[in-house]
Amino acid sequence: MHGVLSKSANLINLIGTSKMSSLAFKTLAVSVPKEFVYHVKLNRPEKRNAFNHEMWLEIKDCFQKISDDENCRAVVLSGEGKLFTSGIDLTSFLQQGAEAGQHEDPTRKAKVLSKLIQLYQESMSSLELCKKPVLAAIHSACIGAGVDLITAADIRYCTKDAYFQVKEVEVGLAADVGSLQRLPKVIGSDSLTRELCYTSRKMHADEALTCGLVSKYFTLSNSEMKSNDGFYICNVQDAPDEVRFKEAPKSPVKKIPRYCRALRRIHFSDKILIIDNEKYFTLSNSEMKSNDGFYINNVQDAPDEVRFKEKVKFADKILVWCAISEAVVSQPFIGRVRGEALNADNYVDRYLTRLVQFLNTHHPNDEIIFWPDLASCYYARRTTDWLTAQNVNFVPKRNNPPNVPHARHIEEFWSVLSRMVYNSGWEAQNEDQLNRRILETIRKQTGKKFLNQLNLQSEDIVKAATAQLTKDPNVVFAKL
Repeated sequence: MHGVLSKSANLINLIGTSKMSSLAFKTLAVSVPKEFVYHVKLNRPEKRNAFNHEMWLEIKDCFQKISDDENCRAVVLSGEGKLFTSGIDLTSFLQQGAEAGQHEDPTRKAKVLSKLIQLYQESMSSLELCKKPVLAAIHSACIGAGVDLITAADIRYCTKDAYFQVKEVEVGLAADVGSLQRLPKVIGSDSLTRELCYTSRKMHADEALTCGLVSKYFTLSNSEMKSNDGFYICNVQDAPDEVRFKEAPKSPVKKIPRYCRALRRIHFSDKILIIDNEKYFTLSNSEMKSNDGFYINNVQDAPDEVRFKEKVKFADKILVWCAISEAVVSQPFIGRVRGEALNADNYVDRYLTRLVQFLNTHHPNDEIIFWPDLASCYYARRTTDWLTAQNVNFVPKRNNPPNVPHARHIEEFWSVLSRMVYNSGWEAQNEDQLNRRILETIRKQTGKKFLNQLNLQSEDIVKAATAQLTKDPNVVFAKL
C-alpha cells in the first residue's frame, strides 16, 4: 500500500510540475492535492485576501486556463489565512477609479468605469463559465466581493463560524459584479436578497444553510481543516501511522485555568489586585431578552404589549465605570453615551485619571497590580505608556488570559447591581430617572442583602465592597 501511495504521489507531482508553470500567480496559489483535483487559494493573507486589481485579472485568467485543462476534473476554491476574504481592496479600487476622475465629462467617466466594471464582472463569471465543477470552501468572513465570487461557484461549503456580508452599500457601491444578479437565484428569495444588500447585515452559517446559500457547514475550524491538508485516502487503515495516530491539538479553553494559576503566581502574589470595568445600562435593560421571564404555550395568548414590542436599534443608555480592589470599591462614574465608542483617549482621560486618584487615596503605600480587560483600548500604546509614566504596575497583555470573565470578580459585581436596578421588570422613562435608580440602588442596599446576592470566592472582598457601596455613595456625573 505504501508503494501505491508513493506512485500516486509521484503522479500528482508529475501533473503538478507539467501544468503549474502556466498557473503561477501573485495573488492566487494553485496546487494539485489529489489527482485531477485542483486547489485554488486566494493568497493575500496579509491583506485579508482583499481583491486588488491584479487579483481580479488573475481569477479570470486562472479559471479560463483550468476550464481547458484536461488534467483537471474539479476545482476547490478557498482562502489563505484567517478568513476567506475581506472583499474589495478600496485602495486599489480608488487607484483604478482615478483614471475616470481625470475626465470632467460625465459620459467619459461612465465609459471608463463601464470597462472596469465589465472586467470585474467577467472575472466573477469565469467561475460560472468554467467547464469543471467549482466547489467553494468558505471559512470565517466572506465579505463584499467574496459573496460575488462564491455565488458563481457550483457548490458552496462553509465552516460553522463563517458569515457572509454584502457590504457594498456601506461604501456607496452597488454589488453589481455578481451578488445582485446571482444571489436571488441561489437563495430563491428576492426579499432576503434585498434585505442583505440594503442592510449589509451578517448572514451566519446556520442561516446560510437554511436559505440554500451553502449545502453544508462543518464544525471544524480552519486550523483543524489544515491538519491533514493534502492527504486523501478511501480507507483509513491504509493511511500511514503518523497520520492515523496523530493527536488532535488540545483545546485552548482547557488551558485557561493553568493560565490563571500562572497569572496569580507571577503577578498577584503578595500584591493587591485592582480591576476596573465599565457597564452600559439602558432604560429597559434591552441587553437582556425582551421577553425575559415571560413564558406561555400559545403565542396568541400573549398580551399585545409583549407580542408586538419592538426592539430599539440604538437604545438610550448610560455608562457606569468603577474600579474595585480587595479592600474598597471606587466612586462610580456615570456618563451619558451619545454614540461615542470607548477608545484609548477617553479611557485615559476619563477613567484612568480617576483610577490613579483611587489608588492614591486608598492604596498609597500598597504594592498593587492592575489587571485590565483585553479590549483594544486597554492595551493601546497611549494607555500602556500612560500607566508606565504613572508607575502603575499592570499585567502585560502576553500574560493576560482570554475568556476568563468568571475570574474577574467585578463581573459578578455588575451582574448583581444590574439585577437590583431592573428588579421586577423595572424600566426608566428617561436617563435622569435611570441615574437616580442606580444611585438609590447603591444607597438602599444593606450590607447583608448585598452580600447574600454576591457569589465571590473571597468573602473579605465582598464585605469590603458592600461597606464601601453603602457608606460612600457619592457619584461623579459627567456628560460624555
